[in-house]
Amino acid sequence: MIEGGSPVFMGRIDGLLAQVVAKGSDVLDAIEGFCAVNSIDLAFVQVTGRLEAAVLGTYDQGQSVFAVEQYREDLEILSFSGIFAQADGRPHADLTAALARKDAGVIGGRVFGGTLAHDALFFVSAVSKSSFRLQYNEMTGLLGPVLE
Repeated sequence: MIEGGSPVFMGRIDGLLAQVVAKGSDVLDAIEGFCAVNSIDLAFVQVTGRLEAAVLGTYDQGQSVFAVEQYREDLEILSFSGIFAQADGRPHADLTAALARKDAGVIGGRVFGGTLAHDALFFVSAVSKSSFRLQYNEMTGLLGPVLE
């Protein structure tokens, strides 16, 4: 732990892996499936390309719920990243995105299932020797990091 701060995350990046997401496939399912097949418990994830649909949410801290919107349109990925980790013994991709619309408007938020690739590619930086996982935090109502 750094003096006066939070516990420090320790781990080692094992390498960079990448996979194309098939057109029309759910991006989160693809990432979670890829990590399961490759026995990855923790990774930093980045996605690039285009989407044909997105499901994005923003968190209402007062009510402890996500307001979720569905977008069925062509979207260009400006930023789409986060972590993949274990949450209560199950794989969980915790990602946020900023996406450009055809009119140059930008939408963004937490990414939910139903976000579909048009032509997308994700990169996974697997981390080993880690004591990091996600766990439900009753104070925030969200999954949050736990360092053991």
